[in-house]
Amino acid sequence: MEETDVIVVGGGISGLTCAYVLAQEGLSVVLLERADIASKNVSGGRLYAHTLRDIKGLEDFDSACERVITCEKLGFLDDKNALSIESRKSIDEDKFANSYSIIQSKFLNYLANKCEDLGVMIASNVLVDTLLIENEKKEILLSSDLNRTLNANEKVVGIKSGEDEMMAKMVVLAEGVNSLLAQSINLNASSDKDCGFVGKNYALGIKEVIELNVNERFALSNNEGLAALFAGSASDYQMGGGFLYTNENSISLGCVIGLGTDFNKASYEVFEQFKKHPMISALIKDAKSVEYSAHLVPEGGYNALSDLGANGVLVVGDAAGFCINLGYTVRGMDLCIMSAKCAARAIAKAFKQNSNALNEYKNELFKQDAFLDMKDFASFGEFLEHNPRIFNEYPKALNELFIDIFKVDGKTLRMKNKIMKFVKKIGFMNLLKDVYKGGKSL
Repeated sequence: MEETDVIVVGGGISGLTCAYVLAQEGLSVVLLERADIASKNVSGGRLYAHTLRDIKGLEDFDSACERVITCEKLGFLDDKNALSIESRKSIDEDKFANSYSIIQSKFLNYLANKCEDLGVMIASNVLVDTLLIENEKKEILLSSDLNRTLNANEKVVGIKSGEDEMMAKMVVLAEGVNSLLAQSINLNASSDKDCGFVGKNYALGIKEVIELNVNERFALSNNEGLAALFAGSASDYQMGGGFLYTNENSISLGCVIGLGTDFNKASYEVFEQFKKHPMISALIKDAKSVEYSAHLVPEGGYNALSDLGANGVLVVGDAAGFCINLGYTVRGMDLCIMSAKCAARAIAKAFKQNSNALNEYKNELFKQDAFLDMKDFASFGEFLEHNPRIFNEYPKALNELFIDIFKVDGKTLRMKNKIMKFVKKIGFMNLLKDVYKGGKSL
């Protein structure tokens, strides 16, 4: 049976990036995707470009992007009111220092074309059913029959799709957050020791693409973009939040709902409630909805990463749990790209030096500032998870405070009394604890 160097399972950003870098290293690569490459479009839509900097041949990546993010906005919503903090900046001359809004299907087509130019064989609409495992007796087992961690004498040697089998020296799993293949050998992110689902490490993202005149409605110039995150009623005062990214002629509007919290409403009801908020409804008035989607996303951060691989297999991107949620910014795609290029370079090095690919992968990751960011912010997700005030009391109290500050009716309180009203609403000790714990986790 013919053997290729590497099989990559999954045609998202991490899978395509990994395949591209592997091909640059001179390896034969087959990429298998269960759908059409262009059909993948469920992502928040913001790319921090820094992790593309050292990948040769992708210098024109911005041709596949929508807008450069020059306006950042944080919004705190109660049921009717909104407090916004906005920052605007100029576009950096170093394109890799900017972040960009993207339509994922467009960006994936760009990466797929780059891969094919280097000889990567991309096969769409191919569902990989199971991994092929070789044991110490040289017998071939199916990972779907094992459903356990591989032992030291077992190695992934290929994949099976239907009746077809394909062998490889290495397999890379880039299936996304719900990676059934990674689960079959206990390498999926954010699970317990028995491959069980841990809700606090996941969130449900809901997104709608809405066509409108972006420049006019958001006071932007051509190529300038806005990225906004919202806390409070955007996620029904629970763990999560809302987001808005401006594309060329549309916006990506959505909310993220933490699955570690018991919601009293269905996810679509939370999103519809967010859209009806006076601040949001005014922005999308008379606009046209063109796409609606939902997607499970990793939220556990560094502490919920998978083991990243085993003999003959590495895990990258969402499947491994590469994501950071800091409240004021959410990073996923740049970390997926980082993990993918590190895995590809680790495999190439392991082939040349006959070393362990998993060890090389981990060594490559620790050379990356983005991975060190994940490690540094490892405890911040726990801080958010265990502090419901961040999503409930604070958005409500901040709106009350600023309404009081700007209110002039001849009967308003003195400024210090307005501030003390806010402090009492949160609780003085709660405020001190939140500042201390939040600062410590950063």
